[in-house]
Amino acid sequence: MVKPVKVLFIGAGSVTSVAVNLLKREKKVSLIICADKNLRRAREFIDMHNGKITLRKVDASKTGEVAKLAKNVDIVVNASLPDFNLKIMSAALKVGVDYQDLDSRLADLRHAEQLSFDRQFKKEGLVGLINTGISPGLTNLVVAECARRLNTLDSIKIRLLEDLKAKRFIFSWNPSVTIRELSSPVLIFSAGRFHIVKPFSSPEEYSFSQLAGRRLVYTIYGDEVATLPLYLNVKNVDYKSGGAEIENARALFQLGLFRRDRIKVDGTKISPFQVFCALVRESPSPQKTIDFIRRGIIEEGLLSIAVEVVGTKQRRKKIVRKDIISPALTTITKKQPGATYISYPTGAATASFLLAIPHIQRKGVFPPEALSPQTRKRVLEQAKRYKIFVKTVR
Repeated sequence: MVKPVKVLFIGAGSVTSVAVNLLKREKKVSLIICADKNLRRAREFIDMHNGKITLRKVDASKTGEVAKLAKNVDIVVNASLPDFNLKIMSAALKVGVDYQDLDSRLADLRHAEQLSFDRQFKKEGLVGLINTGISPGLTNLVVAECARRLNTLDSIKIRLLEDLKAKRFIFSWNPSVTIRELSSPVLIFSAGRFHIVKPFSSPEEYSFSQLAGRRLVYTIYGDEVATLPLYLNVKNVDYKSGGAEIENARALFQLGLFRRDRIKVDGTKISPFQVFCALVRESPSPQKTIDFIRRGIIEEGLLSIAVEVVGTKQRRKKIVRKDIISPALTTITKKQPGATYISYPTGAATASFLLAIPHIQRKGVFPPEALSPQTRKRVLEQAKRYKIFVKTVR
């Protein structure tokens, strides 16, 4: 029998808020430490009315500070910026605890930097489970589930619809991460090789679930593309997304507001990106989200995800598709007021992966597609309890 775990979350924002609210009810979790540099804002997200939860101040860029907090826990989770992945992994190694994060920094656009710690984690007998949100994360796991039904793999398609119906421009996700990812050159895997293409290229109409219908999607950066070809023998992998939030970002991108080069305005040189970052608001706190919904500023939000794997089964071409079904924002608001249609499924997936870590036999650093079938089943069953469903379409 696995003993209850003690968990340290680095970063106390919207995703941590969701994960903590789910995990505090689990008997398998005995202590949750939420740590952040900005405690004032952290208190807007973290509900402290539970004996399992404590709040601490930490600078995620300082390995020593993180290590000091991680001394008496079993798992440390980087739920802050991916920029701090390697710092926090170093802290986990220093004190000998398992590690989890939500996504990669991918500074060179090609390599998931966390994998460089694989040998060290193996040596210390530790688990480093990376990229464990909804996407990347549950998408990777579902790809592996589709792939197991085929003898050979040809292509993997990951398609998202991020549809927010609101009366003003609102970021449902961390603005700095969102802007960086949406304006970044895009990695694809084609004919067995990695290539870089322009963001918002290759528009395609894709049929989502009956609720979402047929929608236009574009090539954007997806962390999944960097790791799936390393663990699955596949020729082509791409990632596309659409919906109101993507269309808004595409319009800003086409206007040049994501440009980093400096242009002259009234005799002063400044980059459009700097101006945009100075003007953009943070993603709303739970109370602000509740207020926006009450006032009708936010009307609805929907995340729809399709994973499609093409290959052969007994020498015949076969397509396996699974949809990841998450609650709409109006449903989420009843279950966890203040969570968004992005933060809820991401936090629920993070919690589902975390609860599986004590049962993982493999040591080292790896993404969800490398998990065993038994562990994948455990994660999916837990996600289902949190109302995140995976449905086989064909």
